[in-house]
Amino acid sequence: MDFNQFLETALRLHQQGNPADAERLYLMLLQQHPEHADVLHLLGMARAMQGALEQGIADLQAAIRLNPQAPSYHNNLGQLLEQAGQRTAAILHLERALALDSGYFEAANNLGNLLFQNGDLQAAKRAYLNALSLSAPPERRAQLQINLARLCTQEGSFEPVVTLCAEVLAQLPNFLPALHLQLDAQLKRPDFFAAIETAEQIWQLEPLPENGLRLLSLLPPPIFQDADDLAYWRSRYQTLLDQLSGPLAWSGRPLRIDNTPFYLSYMGRNDRDLLTQLATIYRQILPEHPPQGPVKTQLSPHQKRIGFCSLHFYNHSVTHCFEGLIQACASQADFEVYLFSMERAQQDAHTERLRSGVKEFRVLPDDEAAARESIAAAELDILIYPDIGIDTFTWMLAFTRLAPVQMVLSGHPVTTGIPTLDYYLSSELLEGPEAQGHYSEKLVQLKHIPVNYSLPALPVPFKSRSEVFAELNLPEDQHLYLCPMMPFKFHTDLDALFAAILEGDPQGMIGIFDYPLAFFSEKLLPRLQAHLGSAFHRLKVLPWLPQPLFLNLLAHVDVALDTPHFGAGNTAYLSLGLGTPMVTLPSQYLRGRSTLALYQQMGMTDLIAQTPADYVQLALRLGQDRDFQLQMRQKITERSDLIFGRQDGILDLIEFLRNLC
Repeated sequence: MDFNQFLETALRLHQQGNPADAERLYLMLLQQHPEHADVLHLLGMARAMQGALEQGIADLQAAIRLNPQAPSYHNNLGQLLEQAGQRTAAILHLERALALDSGYFEAANNLGNLLFQNGDLQAAKRAYLNALSLSAPPERRAQLQINLARLCTQEGSFEPVVTLCAEVLAQLPNFLPALHLQLDAQLKRPDFFAAIETAEQIWQLEPLPENGLRLLSLLPPPIFQDADDLAYWRSRYQTLLDQLSGPLAWSGRPLRIDNTPFYLSYMGRNDRDLLTQLATIYRQILPEHPPQGPVKTQLSPHQKRIGFCSLHFYNHSVTHCFEGLIQACASQADFEVYLFSMERAQQDAHTERLRSGVKEFRVLPDDEAAARESIAAAELDILIYPDIGIDTFTWMLAFTRLAPVQMVLSGHPVTTGIPTLDYYLSSELLEGPEAQGHYSEKLVQLKHIPVNYSLPALPVPFKSRSEVFAELNLPEDQHLYLCPMMPFKFHTDLDALFAAILEGDPQGMIGIFDYPLAFFSEKLLPRLQAHLGSAFHRLKVLPWLPQPLFLNLLAHVDVALDTPHFGAGNTAYLSLGLGTPMVTLPSQYLRGRSTLALYQQMGMTDLIAQTPADYVQLALRLGQDRDFQLQMRQKITERSDLIFGRQDGILDLIEFLRNLC
């Protein structure tokens, strides 16, 4: 066998993944030709494949001394030096490879990767863009675009990521790295509907549990087109739950949960069974006990340690509702109160006020395991989550038993399905008949609402109706029916109510607020336009307002419209505190009964509708009958002390906590 045949045999073994036999043949060739640069180069690569990195580097350096003009030698040596942690030398050799061959795609891509790993994002981007200008096979070019997309993601530039991934997927529609990056970018924008489509495609291509759970965390979408669309997404959620139920074959990849089942609660259905099934799946992944073992199992007989854990201890509706409760608990001689916030949480005057009154205000690390350990170390008797379901961090923490008794407040007014949460704290005024059937937790129905909400102060300056309407380009001679809710509360049943109000009041206009996410303009507004028809021009989309101007507007509207199925919470307090009448159509679930509960506590049933037709008639009467509207405003104002600054619900809850044993 001559030299070339011998070399071909060695190279074939090398390429077939047999570097040991290839090395043996390379050494035999070098005995005959000790200064053959190509053989030295290949020998070094074969040795590196077997883990002999230092030998491989030495062989490539010897090859370069014999032939310093070979770009591939410098490229491969650069990669080996990078593996050895010699990044500066590696960069020099990759740059040398490109100097020798400016069209060397692999060297340009490798240089970009190395600079990216080294944290030099701008230099890495230049290298990647240079590589993109060079010729390469489609799959190699696609990988380069993915590398550049990852860099843009790290920079926080998500639009280029979407563009790069779209280019890759146009050529390779099932290229999973591009789909995963595209999904991340779509969620950062955020574009929920596009993200769901991408997550569905990933799940179909790679039906692993983690991909199914990530898709599930994106369902359902925030807006539905009609009742059939809502039913479809409900069914899709149930189907995916069923597919994921049973023992999970977990791949070991990190768990990615993009959202809690937040939007599920806006469908107007009983979510208990779905959420219980969901929690059963996650129980296989999330720890039931902290790493150091179970917490204490019995409550302290005298001094009780009570913890509250939330991301929202600042100027947020959750704190507006429960700040008084926390302060009242902290003032009890037999309670020690601990607050647990998060590193990424906002802090403001509300935070400082809460911090100053409790035993300890602890900022949890972003790492979930460390956060669990921190809470467990406080040796609490009772742990209360004010708002499970709004953010993923506290939702996942709640799966772990961190105190003998764990409870939920109604900051997000829906059950959790999580078996480690023992009680759901509510009120007789907030619940309908057979309410326990809506909860996985044991439902506690206090006599009064456990909220001490302060009467909202009039905004400064307090403007006239003429001034506010002029500032917002609203015709003052028309009746304004304001629906001051987040758009994901706009159940499809609301469309017919809007249409009937506009039909019944030719001088009426409905106000809603703009929302800076794509689903508002792309999904909700077209849906409303289809239902309102020729009256759509009387739907006034108002800009998102600073708080003083919002309160000025809310004080002067003719009618505030509560949303069916998931109604006002914080906004109901604001509306009634300003004396503005709010029409409500209660549902059977807590999330649709907050305004009803406030009216019941006020002993006032005038604006509680029994049917959709009743809702429309009440709204029209308020809008068109000025005397009736003024009568309702006066009645609300006279009875406001029955819902603001109240201690009775808080005292009910304190007594319940005290009697736990």
